[in-house]
Amino acid sequence: MQRYIARIVWIVPLGLFWLGINQWHVARDLRATLEQGEAARAEVIEFMKNERPDIPFGYISLRAHLADGREIVQEKMALPFTLLPQVEHEQVLDVRVIPGAEQPIVISAIARTQWKIAAMQSAVCFGMMLMFGIGIFFWNRMLTRSGDPATRLAVN
Repeated sequence: MQRYIARIVWIVPLGLFWLGINQWHVARDLRATLEQGEAARAEVIEFMKNERPDIPFGYISLRAHLADGREIVQEKMALPFTLLPQVEHEQVLDVRVIPGAEQPIVISAIARTQWKIAAMQSAVCFGMMLMFGIGIFFWNRMLTRSGDPATRLAVN
């Protein structure tokens, strides 16, 4: 039974790998919009900050007004909880916009920090993936070479 569990637990490093790739894409998209996006002003449609001790989170909804007269609405844009106080009482924000991009709107004041947080989360995921992967590899190797320690002790 332990051998099956030792093989199934490979899902953890695979999940961390997927999460690391996802966070890397988020960081890349945030940075691209910050650096290549068109400067605009956005009105805050909705701001929500939940300070529950178990799961603090928050989001903001924005309506960006572009120079050519177009409007882009970004509904419930999740933000890192630590960055929420910087935009909490604002009615209008400076933003960078790329219509149709994966991350079409970023808030200029916090976007640099936001993409760095996503990049660091990606790096942490890859580091944890390596640690778990090495541990699981050696656990599987030990089980293959020596067998289940629980059954060895029961036989003696």
